[in-house]
Amino acid sequence: MISRAVRGSSKCSDFVLGRKAELVAQMVEFIKAEPLDSMRTPVRQWAMVTCTHLVLLEPQLSDPDRTELMDACLAGVLALPPLDPPCDHDGDGGDAPYSEVGELSVP
Repeated sequence: MISRAVRGSSKCSDFVLGRKAELVAQMVEFIKAEPLDSMRTPVRQWAMVTCTHLVLLEPQLSDPDRTELMDACLAGVLALPPLDPPCDHDGDGGDAPYSEVGELSVP
């Protein structure tokens, strides 16, 4: 929330978050601590969103810190199992993911 408030401020260019690297490192630890087999809690998502806002603030992250953040985020998402396939209502294998919308329309 702090980073979002600062980014929305007119004095954004003057603000320097001195402990930004520490905050990002803590978010990386939260991401890594989440189980890779499922999304049981929203912690991973919140940590990633927080990092998305933090990286926009000064000072810039070092290359190793930025690489660690990207590796943790990619590993945390790519390791997740795929979502269940959409249900095939008529058995022909042709149902689109949003075909139910057509069933709701009034003729």
